[in-house]
Amino acid sequence: MTLVQLGRARETRQASRSSRPVILTFPDTDLEMPGTYHLPLSILSVAAPLWEKYELVLYDQRVDPPEKYADALARNPIAVGVSSMTGTQLYHGLELSRLAKQAGVPTIWGNWHPTLLPEQTVAHPLVDYVVTREGEQAFANLIARLAGGETVEQKIWPGFVSNWDAIPPVPYHLVDCELYLYNAQYPHARVLPFTFSRGCPFQCAYCATGNLVSKWRSMEVDTAVARVEELVRRYRLDIVKFTDENITTHPKRFQALAEGINGRFEWMIQSRLDCIDRQDIDQIEKNGLRLLCSGLESGSPRVLEMIKKRESVETYLRVNRRLAATNIRSTYNFIMAFPGETWQDTMLSVELGLKLVDENPNCTLNPYYTFVPYPGCALAEQFEDRLPKRLEDWAQFDRFNAHTPFSEKHQFEISNIAFSSKFVGRRFATKFPGNQRVAEFTEKLTYEWRRKDFGGEQWHRYREENIELMRDLFGDYAFDGVIKDRQTKAKNDYVAQRLAETKMPHGPSVEAAAEDPANREPVYQNVGANDY
Repeated sequence: MTLVQLGRARETRQASRSSRPVILTFPDTDLEMPGTYHLPLSILSVAAPLWEKYELVLYDQRVDPPEKYADALARNPIAVGVSSMTGTQLYHGLELSRLAKQAGVPTIWGNWHPTLLPEQTVAHPLVDYVVTREGEQAFANLIARLAGGETVEQKIWPGFVSNWDAIPPVPYHLVDCELYLYNAQYPHARVLPFTFSRGCPFQCAYCATGNLVSKWRSMEVDTAVARVEELVRRYRLDIVKFTDENITTHPKRFQALAEGINGRFEWMIQSRLDCIDRQDIDQIEKNGLRLLCSGLESGSPRVLEMIKKRESVETYLRVNRRLAATNIRSTYNFIMAFPGETWQDTMLSVELGLKLVDENPNCTLNPYYTFVPYPGCALAEQFEDRLPKRLEDWAQFDRFNAHTPFSEKHQFEISNIAFSSKFVGRRFATKFPGNQRVAEFTEKLTYEWRRKDFGGEQWHRYREENIELMRDLFGDYAFDGVIKDRQTKAKNDYVAQRLAETKMPHGPSVEAAAEDPANREPVYQNVGANDY
C-alpha cells in the first residue's frame, strides 16, 4: 500500500469514528513509586478492538494530570471504563466514577475485582455495568449498544475470549511507553510486557485464577512471535516480560514459542517449577530465557497438600539445582499464615528459603507475604462472614496486608520474617551490590533466620534499622525498586507530590457512600511498605 493509500485509509477510519469518545481509566494503586509503574495492560487490552472505530481517551491516574480526565468528561463521552484490582484502586476508581456520574456518563467496571464480585460491585450507586473475566469482546459489544443510544438493562456482561488470534494486537501506541519501561528485576533495562496465554488449569486453593479462567489458551506461536518481535523493534526493548499466569502449561506449545524466539531477544516468565522440570532448561536458556518467577508458597508438605498446590518440596529443590547449573535467574514467592498453618509449618518455609539460596547463587527470594482472603479463592469461602460487604471496604485488602484473622497469634514474628526476607533472600544484595550497610544488615538477619528466632527483643532494633535503611535507599517513599534518575525523568513534580500525599491507608471520599472512608477505622490494618 502506498503512502497516499495509507493516508486515505487513515482519513476514512477517522471519518467513520464516533464523535463521542470512550474513556478508559486506570486508577492509582498507591503502591507504586514514580518511575516504576507497570504498563496499564488491562485498559490497553480492552482498547484493542475499539481504537479504530472510536476515539479513545486512556487516563492513567498515576501519570496523567487530572485535567485530562476532566476535559474528556466535558466532551459527552459514551462511557467511562474503570479497571480495578482488589485493593486501593477501588478508592480511586470510585472517585473517578463519582465524577463521571456528575457529568451524566455511564460507568463500566472491569478487571479482577469486578470479576470476582460482580453483583456486589454493580450494586454500588456509582457503578452502572460490570464486564467480567476477559473483557475485549463483551466491552466492545456493550459500548456499541450504548453508542447507538439503546437503553441497556443487562448490568453484568460475562466476558470470554475463545479465539485469541481474532483480537487485534494490543495497541501499545495509545500510551507513552517510555513511562512504563521500568522493571524491578532489570532496573537498567528497557522492559515491556506481552501476554502469550491466558488461564490456568490448576486449582490452588489460595488463588482465584483457576476457578474463574481454568481453560488455558494461547495465541498461535507464529502470531505471538511476530507481534512480540515488532514490540521489541518498535520500543528498542532489552527484555520482554511474559505476563502469563503459567506460560509453560502446555509443554510443546511453550517449547515452540521458545524455539520461535531463538535467542533474538531476552525474556522472562512466570511458571510452576514442576512445569519447568519438563523442559530442556539448557535449551530455553539458549533461546533467551533470563529470569524465572515461581510461586512456591510453602516449605511444608502438609500446607502444600492443604492448599492443593500439587507440587512437592523435593521438586522445588531438584529444579532449583537444575537452574543453578545455568545463568537463568530465579525468584521465588512464599505465603505465610494460611488458615490452619502452624508455626512449625512457617519455620519449614524459612528453612526451604535458606536452602534454595544456599544451593543456587542465581536465585533470590521475594518478600514472604501473608495470606489475605481475596474473594474467589477456595480458602476465602470458609470466612465469608468476616469479609467486607461493601465495595469501599475491599480497598483495605492488598498483598501487604499482614493483619488478618489467621496471623494474630504470631503477628510480630510474621512481620519480622516479611521485612527480613528481602535481605536474607539476596533481593537487596542484588539490587545494591557493594553497599556496606545492606551487606552488614543482611548478615545479621541471616544469622537470625538460621537460628529461627523472630520474636526476640533484638527485632525491635532491627525494625528501626530497616526503616532508616529504607529511607536512606529510597528517600521519602521508603519503597523498594526505584532508580532516582529514571524517576526524575519519567514523572513531573505535581504527580510525585500527589502520590506522596495520597498513600494508604485512606483514599479520597466518595459522595455516594454512607460515610466518608477517610473517617472510618480500617477493616484490616496495613503493615505498610517498610515491613517489606
